[in-house]
Amino acid sequence: MRRDGAPAQAIAFARATGNQGYLEKFRDTGRVAIAYAYYPIRANEPNVWFLVNGHPDMIDVSDTRLLPPFHFAEYPTGAIFPGDREPSAAPIAVTFGDKSQEFVVDYTLRDGCHACAVLGLAYYAFHFDPAGKFKGATFSEFAARGASQYGKWPVTLNTSQTMTVWFPSQSASAWRIATDIRNAPIRVDRVERRSGEQGFHITPLQPGDTELAIQSVSPARLVRLLISVASASD
Repeated sequence: MRRDGAPAQAIAFARATGNQGYLEKFRDTGRVAIAYAYYPIRANEPNVWFLVNGHPDMIDVSDTRLLPPFHFAEYPTGAIFPGDREPSAAPIAVTFGDKSQEFVVDYTLRDGCHACAVLGLAYYAFHFDPAGKFKGATFSEFAARGASQYGKWPVTLNTSQTMTVWFPSQSASAWRIATDIRNAPIRVDRVERRSGEQGFHITPLQPGDTELAIQSVSPARLVRLLISVASASD
């Protein structure tokens, strides 16, 4: 890789994966960042997302051993597998007002095996303290295939918190709000772009739930967030 002109960061990343994976894309989302990797010799799921630069230094979100057990009562044969790990606007990267971070990651619930029918999507949140220490993953939401919330990313905060949601962007106006939020329990302000990321700052106004759609024109992408605001006393 060095002879081919690969940067030192990419060489170090490949070594950290035992020279099995290669860095495709890096997102500077703060203290903890996102690395998109490709494993060319894998027959299944060659794309992998890593949460990097925290403690521990690399977390493979496809490692389902990191997830708390959750029983999907309606689907006794259901089995969790990684979702689509192509480089994209996901996972959803959130920075809270105290500088702690959260990454919302999707997983596919299948009917027992890797090639079996898709039953739905399960979402888990990976939590990091302000120093970048991994505090664990928690179950966020399950959306059955065909349900109205299918493909929408759950994000939760309380009335004493603020947060910024980050999206990959090469221009200051790449992403825009695509829903009417005048009666929503939140206020949303677009913040200054930094390090290839465009942020939307969210301030809770009162407890409640709302859908927030964020749209990119080029490339054409639409990300739908399901935002739940809880009372600080809950």
